[in-house]
Amino acid sequence: MQRPELSLTLPARLHWSRFPLRLALTTHAILLALGVMLAWRSGVVRSACHWDCEWYSAIARSGYGALVKSGPEALPGQGSWAFFPLFPLAMRLVSVVTTLNVAAAGLLLNAVSLPILLWLTFDWTRKQHGIRDARFFCFFFLLYPLGLWFRLPYSETLFGLTLMLCLTRLQAGALLQAGVAGALMTAARPTGAPILFVLAVAHVLTAMKNDRQSEAAMLRKAGASSLGDAVAESAALVAIGVSGLAAYMLYLHHTTGDALAFSHVQSGWGRHFNNPLSHIAAGMRLPHAATLVPFAVIEPIVLIWAFAVGFRIESAILGVTWLLSVSTGLNSIYRIVPANPLMIVVFWRAARSLNTTWKWGALGLFAILDIIIGILWINGKSTLA
Repeated sequence: MQRPELSLTLPARLHWSRFPLRLALTTHAILLALGVMLAWRSGVVRSACHWDCEWYSAIARSGYGALVKSGPEALPGQGSWAFFPLFPLAMRLVSVVTTLNVAAAGLLLNAVSLPILLWLTFDWTRKQHGIRDARFFCFFFLLYPLGLWFRLPYSETLFGLTLMLCLTRLQAGALLQAGVAGALMTAARPTGAPILFVLAVAHVLTAMKNDRQSEAAMLRKAGASSLGDAVAESAALVAIGVSGLAAYMLYLHHTTGDALAFSHVQSGWGRHFNNPLSHIAAGMRLPHAATLVPFAVIEPIVLIWAFAVGFRIESAILGVTWLLSVSTGLNSIYRIVPANPLMIVVFWRAARSLNTTWKWGALGLFAILDIIIGILWINGKSTLA
């Protein structure tokens, strides 16, 4: 099947010299500076590195242990295997190159990666849905309050980067590059593999749609060939993409004797597979889960709306992510789905139809919430763990 010619140049509307992107980079720098100012008195790195960051930092410094052991303030049974290797490996690499400590290396890595993530998300959205106001999109993406974790030493930025790279390369017809990005994605998060299967199915369904739309007999024949190619390409995408997860499972099998140790150790955090509705119902009875239940309930409603208005690939990817997350518990449900670049695209879709006053009012509210959530994080509020 003939492929579109690949180009390594930036899209004309998103050239680095153009105003929207310069504005986005300036906004990103201001937000980073604001974070430094808020955390300066207690130490920037120390204030930024809580909970998962401490686990990632320990892995980056010393690797994975052979036995379940307690981490920083960890409960018995919790182990580092629950944290996938791509982010701590990247932290270690940046640390070696820059001589920074690993937590500071994680901050630097995400500070550099976030503008690239914005670019990839912009490029995907522009080609898939169209963007009439690039300036609003850039502001919306960077001020989005639950994007806090993109600036912290967490894996959200790197996972989002690999996801959007896989999507944009698949969109451009660059199957091998999409597969390599998929391999990095499955090495970054346990949700990477299910997302890869969603992309494979979407690729086949797109070919089937194109086949149905062909009218002439010759075009129908070409469409059949295209469908066959799409099935083969989807199989190749999955085969290449799951290699990241497979490599981690082989490592765990060699180290611990349990290739699924990353899943089994989740019980140390009280996570176990069950009906999502059961976890939501149980959360309603637990005072400490009161802030989690609304996220678990509202997110699928938002995704159903997104599917209805044509954001189908986004809602499918986020829906699978929600299902996998809530099937094991409500922990971090406010982060796993909302702190995903595609969820920002979904909320942008809801906001783009507002009039100018409401649009900029929403961005002002975002800026205020950014500061509030940042202060809560710096002070180690466990509700954000």
